[in-house]
Amino acid sequence: MSDTTAIPRLNEIEIGSNAYQIRVDTQSVALAGIGDTHTLQLNFLEQVDAVTMAAAVASQTNPAKIATFDFRWSTDASTWSSWDTFTTINVAALTPTANNRFYLEVRLTRSGASPAGVIVWDSCYFNITRNPNAFAGWGSMADRTLQGDLYSLFAKMIEAYMPLSASGAKRWETVQTFPNKQSSKGGLIPVYIYGLRKSNSYDMHVGGTYSQDPWELRICVKTLGENKGSDIQGVTAFDFICQTIRFLFDSRTAETNLYTFTYKGVQFNGVAPSAFNVYGLECQDRGESAGDNDVYHEFSLKFTVPQNKIIYGYASV
Repeated sequence: MSDTTAIPRLNEIEIGSNAYQIRVDTQSVALAGIGDTHTLQLNFLEQVDAVTMAAAVASQTNPAKIATFDFRWSTDASTWSSWDTFTTINVAALTPTANNRFYLEVRLTRSGASPAGVIVWDSCYFNITRNPNAFAGWGSMADRTLQGDLYSLFAKMIEAYMPLSASGAKRWETVQTFPNKQSSKGGLIPVYIYGLRKSNSYDMHVGGTYSQDPWELRICVKTLGENKGSDIQGVTAFDFICQTIRFLFDSRTAETNLYTFTYKGVQFNGVAPSAFNVYGLECQDRGESAGDNDVYHEFSLKFTVPQNKIIYGYASV
């Protein structure tokens, strides 16, 4: 008999510079006979340069030599290495490439003659080192200044929800700059993202072990004379885009929206802002102002990220 358990979320502990311990929560499995197996299918990791240590322990109420452990690894969850004993020596011999995903499966095999019953994975963990400069995967979004990637991240979120015209053409343009005296060409309504800064006045979850750093980002929708008459789904395009931004980043709906987009060649499917450790999104409406030939509406997007450690996916800086 064989069984598997998929582990979609791994516990990760930072143990040094670009070094992490990856742990799996305790698992209880029933293996009736000698030779029965249970496999942990671990979610992929990224930016992995090396695996430096491995250990697994299992126990049973009436212990004997109840289990052996082996592992295999892959870069695509399709083509796998052969199974090998799960030891530090063997995992240290692996040669992962930081720009590929790293998949690992660990298998427990009942090998002792103790009575049939529940066997508990007391622990299963291994250490890795990462290359924070890897150019592929979630880790490639890590930006020590934070600003560059968050601009792009929020731009992609907005674009993921903006409908196209009947012919498939865009009707807006996401611009990462300040909108003063600027306009887009070709009749597209510009959505400006600018002014990202750490906010000292915005207090959310600050203090304690899980304290968060508050940030603020400005989003501005600007309509030009040449496209004031256009509409989307029967609503003036300018108003439609403003409504969409309110919906996307409202505190009541932000975490229910799942975004699908491509960034730096990586396809993100159905991810929430919290997948990038962006929490507590709050969209504050700052109102509408008139310019010489246009009208613009500004929003203040406030959110938090883990204090002193900006994390995107599995990459930290």
